[in-house]
Amino acid sequence: MEPVQIGSRFKSVATSYEDVIFTPAQNVNGAVVRTATMISPSGNGFISTGTTMPTGRWMTNVPVILSAVNGSSTLPFPVTIPAGQGLWVAMTQNGGGTAYVTYDLLP
Repeated sequence: MEPVQIGSRFKSVATSYEDVIFTPAQNVNGAVVRTATMISPSGNGFISTGTTMPTGRWMTNVPVILSAVNGSSTLPFPVTIPAGQGLWVAMTQNGGGTAYVTYDLLP
């Protein structure tokens, strides 16, 4: 198995609601999510992309690239995000969840 390149940028999120990894305005030429791990010990959470930030973890109309329910999950491969789309984390309120993401904004 070949090693996975780690992203030159990273964000570690410990939140009870929603948080921004990068916005659509920051993603001018596209982005690659290189690695992502999510831990949600109580309830559920997800990492999603799109043109608008999700308003909660119950959203079902957003493109989810990784989710965790009462446990942890790891992104199995890098994911390309089109230009003009952001990347967000949404987690259970007071659930003690965390997300760790490395990524590259393309030149």
